[in-house]
Amino acid sequence: MRLLLASSLATTLVLAAPRALAGDGTFLNGEFNFCVSVRFNASPTELDRIKDQFVAASQLLADATDSQHRFGTVTIVNDSGASRSAEFWVHAGTGRANAHAGGYGKRGWRSNLYLDADFSTDPMVAVGGTYTIIHEFAHLAYGVRDEYCGPSTAECTNPTYDEECAAPPGSTSLDYCLMDTFFRRGGRTGNPPTFTMNEFCVPSLHDPDEDTVQEKVHGKSCWETIHNHPKWPATMPAGLPTSDPPSMHAVTTRDGRGGLRAMILIDCTTSMNDDDKLDFAKQGAKAFVDFVDEGTFIGVACYTTGTTIAYPLTEMASPTLRAAAKAAIDGLSAGGQGDIGGALLTCKNQFVLQSDRSCDEIIVFLSDGDHDGGTAPTLAIPELNAESVSVFSLGIGPGISAVGIGELAHLANATGGTYFWIFKPYDVIRLIHYLVRESVGNGILVNAPEQVGSSEMLERTVLVETGATSLEVSIALENDQDDIALSLRDPGGMLVTEATSMTDPDVDYFDDDNHRTFLVRNPIPGDWTLIATSGAVTAGSFRILASAGHDGVALAVATVDAEQVYPDPVRIEASLTFDGLSVFGASVDGVVVRPDGVRYPITLFDDGFSMHGDDVDDDGIYSALFDAYSIDGTYTIEVTAEALLASIHPGESLDGPPAGIDPAPPFVRHGTGSVVVSGVPTPAPVGVNYCPNNANSTGLAGTIAATGSDLVADNDLTLTASNLPVDVFGYFLVNTSEGFLDLPAAGFSHGFFCLGGGDELGRYAQLVQSSGPTGMFSIPVDLTAVPSASDPVPTVVEPGQTFYFQGWYRDADAGAPENNFTDAVRVLFL
Repeated sequence: MRLLLASSLATTLVLAAPRALAGDGTFLNGEFNFCVSVRFNASPTELDRIKDQFVAASQLLADATDSQHRFGTVTIVNDSGASRSAEFWVHAGTGRANAHAGGYGKRGWRSNLYLDADFSTDPMVAVGGTYTIIHEFAHLAYGVRDEYCGPSTAECTNPTYDEECAAPPGSTSLDYCLMDTFFRRGGRTGNPPTFTMNEFCVPSLHDPDEDTVQEKVHGKSCWETIHNHPKWPATMPAGLPTSDPPSMHAVTTRDGRGGLRAMILIDCTTSMNDDDKLDFAKQGAKAFVDFVDEGTFIGVACYTTGTTIAYPLTEMASPTLRAAAKAAIDGLSAGGQGDIGGALLTCKNQFVLQSDRSCDEIIVFLSDGDHDGGTAPTLAIPELNAESVSVFSLGIGPGISAVGIGELAHLANATGGTYFWIFKPYDVIRLIHYLVRESVGNGILVNAPEQVGSSEMLERTVLVETGATSLEVSIALENDQDDIALSLRDPGGMLVTEATSMTDPDVDYFDDDNHRTFLVRNPIPGDWTLIATSGAVTAGSFRILASAGHDGVALAVATVDAEQVYPDPVRIEASLTFDGLSVFGASVDGVVVRPDGVRYPITLFDDGFSMHGDDVDDDGIYSALFDAYSIDGTYTIEVTAEALLASIHPGESLDGPPAGIDPAPPFVRHGTGSVVVSGVPTPAPVGVNYCPNNANSTGLAGTIAATGSDLVADNDLTLTASNLPVDVFGYFLVNTSEGFLDLPAAGFSHGFFCLGGGDELGRYAQLVQSSGPTGMFSIPVDLTAVPSASDPVPTVVEPGQTFYFQGWYRDADAGAPENNFTDAVRVLFL
């Protein structure tokens, strides 16, 4: 049994939960640097084959991008190391290669390759493997899509290859397109086979019949997509790309290792003495040391006028070494000003000085804000990226300036890390649990707030899937004086308590003032019950945290843009995998926690519908669009996927139909992401507008806006109709469903009716308004008295209900018919 003795995290601060941790892949000066995880114990000869193939693939990438992009340093980690951070997985045996489109640099998003299929000892087959690597890399890095089939599954599995990037049959020297089926077209048709399709399509020859996935998703050629990439664009050729290959270039391949290496960097400037911020940072840092697995490397640094390495990067191989790291943290004191950039580079050097390099190297940076002088944080970013070091910035305290928040957030986003803002002690444990468990490849099962009173018992069930090697369960208390104990019940009904850890070598118990934790090795698959039993409590609030150790079983949540500006919606994406392969057919739901703490429910879809932000159906990437903003700030995304009747995606059908689809074993995963939103007006709009309408006699389309609050308890909602003719009468309508009637076609109105009909349709006819000289009118909405046609008693809005509103108004100057409608707004009340 190992006891955690970290002191109580009694200070109250705010935590914005993290996005999915970033992958290892970086880009600098035209070079992609990344890790490859070999998912078996490969022999030296097999490792050499893998390295040689990536070197050859880099030459092909340089050819396809006209010498603008290539691979720089490719780190190969053997025997299933670097599971979450690697951009490529290499599996044993054969299989269908595939990739998460646009997933380069996103933790848990990758390309899957296969030793016998893509790294063959047969020289002719190996050339095809080289093409496969770059085909999948183009998906992963640029987000380009296939040019050999369309959205229809039938077309993908039985392709006709009809006018995709060059008309069939094509010559044996055909060089378009890498995203086409190079196994069946071009020089591959010769005997012996060669591969010639080593270019990307340009506008003049892209998909003449407009039926490929690339056209459906992007509506443009692959080269245009690459040219406009927001992070690593390449200049599109003016005409056709240069067909001749460029001169050979050097690629560095090296052996790497898995396992987390973390430098804890603490702000020790004078301002950290205020409000006990330094003490809080030290407590969080010590909790990090306590939670990491044996074999993790930890170092500690502190910066004031200069940077001090309080504890050099050292493997946590014993309790004595952990105690030494925590003692170094306890010995820190505050005073002076700080050089953030210089401190980051000093921490980076600790990784560089190691005899070997890990693919999981991070700086955990705890600070209350602004850079005072010396090397600016932005100047450190290129060197951090060159060494694939990610920064996780933890903002400490409520007094961080807007400039400080901007610096910390940009530093994290630019290096593949995450920005956190901390303010509750049990959320610190939540953060540490998430950061550590995800870093070592454990999938999150539960991350949920709970509440108990005195002398109560609360039970929650979590599913541990077949193949999980460990189960870790924690409760983190809001008030460390609350008497709340944790125990477990396994699927067979056996109770696991603190006493169990004294006799069972597969059970460890970790105890702290404000958290209790069990670690169970080789857990029995099935439903485990988490039991919280309370004595006397004051707050009674806590979080349940559970994770399972199972490589490749993960839910990775990300946003397409780390920062979003109102009114554009944020696009949320979640990649669900089992043993590294995409899973489709799961149920994926969650909430967006707004900066004011309000939880807004969302559902993610894998249906290929643009209204949901999804590109391709059944590809294992689930999407949602969110724009129900309330204020500027960090919006946290909490997602849970239940894969109870789901299937494993078989991979690309590039060389014919894939093998039969396999069912995925039942499992559940929780993922977290975040996005920073700015530009939200005050008062913020409420709900989501839909159904744009026809122009009225002013030449503008009437619009509706809902402002105030979508919280039922506030009962503060105002509807406003704008862009109307002056001095006309109108009123609002409401229903519990949306609809669509083409009234202009029927001659009944100049505008579309966008609500459901029937008995639920209500009219605010007693609140008829005039648009007056401004061409607008508004009414307050009483949520305890919403009208409906079917019931003389007004409806009382309940949390979780959705209502739809639209404005109707006179428009005599437009001629008969003499009326029109605004667009409509959908409001989910919370």
